[in-house]
Amino acid sequence: ITGHSDDVWQIAFSPDGNSIAFVRNSTSLMIADANGSNVREIAKSKDDQRWIRVSFSPDGSNLATIYFSGADSLDHLTEVTVADGTERLLEPPGWHRMRSVHWLKDGTLLVSGRDPETQLAQVWLVDPASETPTRVTNDLQNYQGISVTADERYILSTQLTLLSNIWIAGSFDDRPVKVTSDVGKSDGMSGVSFMPDGRILYTTRVKS
Repeated sequence: ITGHSDDVWQIAFSPDGNSIAFVRNSTSLMIADANGSNVREIAKSKDDQRWIRVSFSPDGSNLATIYFSGADSLDHLTEVTVADGTERLLEPPGWHRMRSVHWLKDGTLLVSGRDPETQLAQVWLVDPASETPTRVTNDLQNYQGISVTADERYILSTQLTLLSNIWIAGSFDDRPVKVTSDVGKSDGMSGVSFMPDGRILYTTRVKS
C-alpha cells in the first residue's frame, strides 16, 4: 500500500475490481485504489473494538465487517457505508470467533463462526434484512475461512478436524490401547476419570 508500512489485515476487492478495502492495525477500516494508491480511512474502531474481516457488498457501496468487542468478548457483524463510514449492526447477538465473511449477490452473507451449543466453527448464511442466521454446515468439524467462486456455485473453506480420543495403558512399559476413535467429538477434552468400578467416565461432544 503506497506510503503505508502498518500491519494490513485481509484485503477485499470491490465488485468492479477498481478498489480494495482492508483493516489497518486492527483499528481502521481503509479504502484504496486497486493499485494501492489513494488510501483513505472510512471508519475507526472504538477503544474496546478490533476490526478482523471485511467484504464488499455486491454494488460496492457498503462493507460487511467483523470486529471483536472487548466489552462483551464477542465478535460482531456490521455494515459500514463506504461513502461516510456509517455503521449498522447486522445481528443482535454476538458471535464467538467469527473469522470470515463474504457478501453474496443476493444480499445475504456467508460467515464462519462458532455454534453456541457445540462451540464448533460452522458456516452460516445471514440475511441482513431479517438478521437471522441459517446453518450451511452441520457437523462436528471446524470451518475456517470462506471464499466463493465468481459464479457463486462453489464455496471454499478449510476444514479443521479436532482429534481427541481416550487411551489407556497399564504402565509406562505397556503399549497404549485406544478406547475411543471418533473424530470431532473432543473425547476427554473437559475431563476424564476412572469410576470406582473401573469404567471410564469422560466428556464428549454431542451434535444435536
